Amino acid sequence: MRRLLGVDIRRVYEHATFMTNRRFLSYSIAIIAASIFSVIFLLLLGVGQTSSMWLSAPLIFSTIIYKILIAFQASRVGRELNTGEVQIYLAHTVTRTEYLLSTLLVVGVMPTLILLLTYTVMVAIVAPNMLISYDVGSQLLYLSADFMMFTALVMTLASRGRETAATVIGSMLALLIWIAIPMLLSFLIYYGSNKPWLYIVYTLTLLVSIATPFTYRYYYNIYPTMFYPPTGASLYPPSPRLVILISIVALIAILVLTFTKFKSRDL
Repeated sequence: MRRLLGVDIRRVYEHATFMTNRRFLSYSIAIIAASIFSVIFLLLLGVGQTSSMWLSAPLIFSTIIYKILIAFQASRVGRELNTGEVQIYLAHTVTRTEYLLSTLLVVGVMPTLILLLTYTVMVAIVAPNMLISYDVGSQLLYLSADFMMFTALVMTLASRGRETAATVIGSMLALLIWIAIPMLLSFLIYYGSNKPWLYIVYTLTLLVSIATPFTYRYYYNIYPTMFYPPTGASLYPPSPRLVILISIVALIAILVLTFTKFKSRDL
């Protein structure tokens, strides 16, 4: 039972615990910052609200904080590769697959679970009536896929020794994605009829959305009231269900490719 597909579960757990202890301070800062903002926002402005979209504001802020944290934490893989520190782990503790898997758990899975848990608890305390209407299960699915896709992208850079690229590109994606998607949607909504160049915008929208299905779903659900699409538009934005389906498939493909490349990497 200790081994699964050639991976020693106990070694993964022990290395993940070791990595968590090293990153405890940075995780604590992110948790405290996001929690303080969410608590203040919900206590001052959230009591009695009935709009689930409106209550997404503190969650949006938290996703930005956590994604920047993920980018910085993932970049440490690149640092360990460049300094040779990774060879110590691989020589005495874990295999390459176990090293990357434990890193994925600490860098991606753990922040996702922490964010979902803390935000759900806050909403339950401040606005318990929103737990059902807010569709927590659906939020869990989209946010998990979003965070894991983001983690996979920055981990791909980091696993190739691109420490700076993982930090910079990851941080930029965390911030700019909230600007890029509404801009792309506005093009499709206002000009989504009989304009061939919009198919390029549609493709770009789909690609960007696959990288962040939670963000895309948020804007997709509110764009009718924000932009008022013209009657008779023929090129509508892709549905969130299609986006998350493709995103999950792409996530699996990226992770398989990353693990395969890392196993064959010359260290």
